[in-house]
Amino acid sequence: MKKRRSCIALLLVWSMLLLLTACGGTAVSNASSAPAETIAETSAPSEAPKPEENQEPESTVMSMEETAPEPELEYTLPIHDDSISISYWISWNPDLSAVCAPGDASVYKALEERTGIHVDYRESSPFNQGQDFDLMIASGDYVDIFPASSNLSPDQAFEQDICIDLTGYMDTYLRNYHAILKSNDEYMHTAVNDEGQILSVNSMYDENVAVNSGLVIRKDWLDQLGLDMPETYDDYHKVLTTFKNQLGANAAMHMGSSGVLTGNYFCSGFGINGYVSMMDAPFYQVDGEVKFGPIQPEFKDYLTMMNQWYSEGLIYKNFYSVADPMTAPSDQITTDNMGLWVCELARMHEFDSMFDSSSTFEIWPVQDAVQNRGDVNKIRVATEMATSGGEVIASTCAYPEIAALWLDYRYTDEGRLLLNYGVEGEGFEYVDGEPQLTELITGAENINFGLAMYATVFLGYNEPERMWSTYSDAQMASLDIWKMGDNEYGYSANAIMNTQEQETFSRAYSDINTYLLAEIVRFVIGDRSLDEFDDYVADVEAMGIDACIECKQAALDRYLD
Repeated sequence: MKKRRSCIALLLVWSMLLLLTACGGTAVSNASSAPAETIAETSAPSEAPKPEENQEPESTVMSMEETAPEPELEYTLPIHDDSISISYWISWNPDLSAVCAPGDASVYKALEERTGIHVDYRESSPFNQGQDFDLMIASGDYVDIFPASSNLSPDQAFEQDICIDLTGYMDTYLRNYHAILKSNDEYMHTAVNDEGQILSVNSMYDENVAVNSGLVIRKDWLDQLGLDMPETYDDYHKVLTTFKNQLGANAAMHMGSSGVLTGNYFCSGFGINGYVSMMDAPFYQVDGEVKFGPIQPEFKDYLTMMNQWYSEGLIYKNFYSVADPMTAPSDQITTDNMGLWVCELARMHEFDSMFDSSSTFEIWPVQDAVQNRGDVNKIRVATEMATSGGEVIASTCAYPEIAALWLDYRYTDEGRLLLNYGVEGEGFEYVDGEPQLTELITGAENINFGLAMYATVFLGYNEPERMWSTYSDAQMASLDIWKMGDNEYGYSANAIMNTQEQETFSRAYSDINTYLLAEIVRFVIGDRSLDEFDDYVADVEAMGIDACIECKQAALDRYLD
């Protein structure tokens, strides 16, 4: 029994983007997601279609203004009462695998019991999933349902006959998903490609989607020193200098290993995106014109300031040696050497356990720096309510209609409850008519919430407020503080390059990215003089950044059209 409870607890907490639930029942509706309509159920075939009888839905074009017919059928369960299996790609953390396999977890068991569809979960560690995914695609032995990746968008998969067009399923096998798409323009915008097709089933968030990481500061130090929460660059310089001089904090601020903090913090106030990593390229746009942050004159201003702060001993001297950009060195925090760093929302509570009960340690979320009090930064961490490039159904899937119905169940009220909160009596209980997570989740110890988004797959319609009952006051405050700024200059993650553009971009940008990761740090720590900034810009231009900008511009133009 203990092992089973551990399995449930780990799944429910690690899968922050999956958290579970369910009340039983045989009829499913989805009225709340699209207030103007009653959502349907499409009855599955009474017998499973044989592979040779399957027909891919006719490729149709969908306008974003188009509205589907009102559903007329009730959604009955199970979807199919015969023995049918589909395969599903899932990113599953190794620590979670040591406790239970996906199919043994309570939420997945409940999903199978309700739908009548057995799922063969193809596990991949989040640390190896890129390689595993590429091998799967190269082999031609596709998993029936798998997520698109940075190397294979839904459009690219469709062009290569790897996935099917789902547009013709919107009014039949994916009616509940379609209804939610139609309830919000952003949902629909990210789902429909340039050709008017819907090729994937995407993840969506409600209006409470949070910024998952941001700046935190030692509030107890501010209180001790009689300092206000900093707002401007001058405020931050004063606070960090005071931390260093009066408290002996010799690593007062941590910086990301690339020379810009994760989330572009401290760079946004210069009106540019300068954050470089192996996963993020620092493009942004002003009035629809794409720009590349690290070659702008304002980036030199940023580097000049960071170089000054570093030379004054305000920045952790070995910041560039910390491999994980989302993790500040705990040894500097627990020895009271560090007072400002970027922290994940889900990990804010972890630091409390590092100090004994007599410590006054307290961190609090703090806004990004602005030039002048009252300024509003035009770039911040994006909070997209929908993501393009979701999950696709493989062209080799023997039962595509059944796979689509299984996916669609996640967008019913009952399915959303299951995948957000878990099974009633295990993951949640009703309190005053509202689902609340149980002690099984809120009381779990040694669970790294931050790993949850890497240990699971985004499933369906995500409701971030499910976690609020587990949040501290500081975490709740971060929901508003980290959203300060309007992201007017942000480049949408849903502006996707086509195959040709991606190939052109990749040829040039790989070398550019490597160069940036090295040279930006050199500027910050003083190994390279800022007098050479123009030479650095010329190097980046010679490597082909203009072609990369053109590719990004074309993708943005299509997205905005």
